[in-house]
Amino acid sequence: MDKKKNESEPRHNITSVVLALELLKKYSFTEDEINEISRAIRDHRKPHEWKTRIHQSVYLADKLFEHMGAYITFRAGAWVGETGEKYSGPDAVYKLLDYCKGAEERIFLENNYPKRFEKLTKYQFKWMYDFMDALKDREEWIIDIVVKFFKVGENNEDLEQAILNFKPSGKKQELWHKETLDYIQGRKFEEFGRMVE
Repeated sequence: MDKKKNESEPRHNITSVVLALELLKKYSFTEDEINEISRAIRDHRKPHEWKTRIHQSVYLADKLFEHMGAYITFRAGAWVGETGEKYSGPDAVYKLLDYCKGAEERIFLENNYPKRFEKLTKYQFKWMYDFMDALKDREEWIIDIVVKFFKVGENNEDLEQAILNFKPSGKKQELWHKETLDYIQGRKFEEFGRMVE
């Protein structure tokens, strides 16, 4: 992904802050709490000098759970389908490969994560790297998921509902689908908690 493309794309963190401010003002948050939450949302895209636990927690949640783990197999296809022209290539697979190249550059820097998250980070990284390797090798099971979920994104369908409705074909898809369901339905969090020292 070239630098110009990055600079011209809408920054969802800023849009999210604007929406969060509107929402937070409807409730009984103090101005300091609103500022803390807004800063966490604004700064979730890349590492910063973390000011508070919530400031760093939003970043960690986004990177460790939304951008890694088995969930990325489904989410990445939908994200690239939704954002369309942002990634180059003639079809869903090429666009996903372009996404992965950018993700490697931005997200997978192990020193971005506190030492106490090392086991969890390694666990989540492994899913992402296996996903990228399967995609680069054009393995049929991953191509099937990527193409289906690219269409989910293109059509602005509900991602979680699409995951719930997905019918896996073969052991690999079954494994990745089960792990993703366990994550989105909250069953993984006790296990994730045990990985954090």
